[in-house]
Amino acid sequence: MRRKHEQSVVDAFSNQFARQATDRGRAMSRCSLDGQDSILGADYIFTTTTNFALVEFKYEERDIRAEGNKSLRERLCLLLDDDVSRRSQSLKCHYIAWSKKRQQRSVVFNKYYPEVCNKNIFPQALQMVQDEGDITSRQNANEVIDKFLNGEIGSNYYTFKQYTNWLLSIGGHEGSTVEVMLDNPDSDQLEILDFPSLELMKNWLDHNRPNRSVTYSTPSP
Repeated sequence: MRRKHEQSVVDAFSNQFARQATDRGRAMSRCSLDGQDSILGADYIFTTTTNFALVEFKYEERDIRAEGNKSLRERLCLLLDDDVSRRSQSLKCHYIAWSKKRQQRSVVFNKYYPEVCNKNIFPQALQMVQDEGDITSRQNANEVIDKFLNGEIGSNYYTFKQYTNWLLSIGGHEGSTVEVMLDNPDSDQLEILDFPSLELMKNWLDHNRPNRSVTYSTPSP
């Protein structure tokens, strides 16, 4: 049986992100979206408190095809095709990542829209604009981390909140909020913080800059 080690890919990327953040004296937080991933089209939120990104993780490139089985992802792609403003927001903060093995296994990133929103992934969606995925915007994980820490990719909080609220609305949850959890980086004990909205998490991070460089939320099983 071919096992999919998606969580291992997430952990490896997050650890590398944490190391690079530490080297620069920066703070990074990773939030699992738990059951909200089916609505938001991503497994995790990454933030440096100023920049935000949604990331959907796959074990390998061939696993991206699974997105084509999700009706909500198809609807998202068709809406992004038609809405320049939402597409611009998506291109700033919505990513997909997977591992690639040559001699060693590495992690590759692309923006969600150019990688996923095409007829190759959704052959039933004949009206979709792109015939195939655009691989020209792919980047390796180290490039993504470097650019994220430099503020070159990811969106600000205002744009991120607008985009995630829109994702909730097209998933039938208009008026709802994105709920996240973080471990408290300032506590010597295991202390998990509950945030019923992104706004509350952002406010907490702004006023409680962590002493350590990275905070994690516990991944869902």
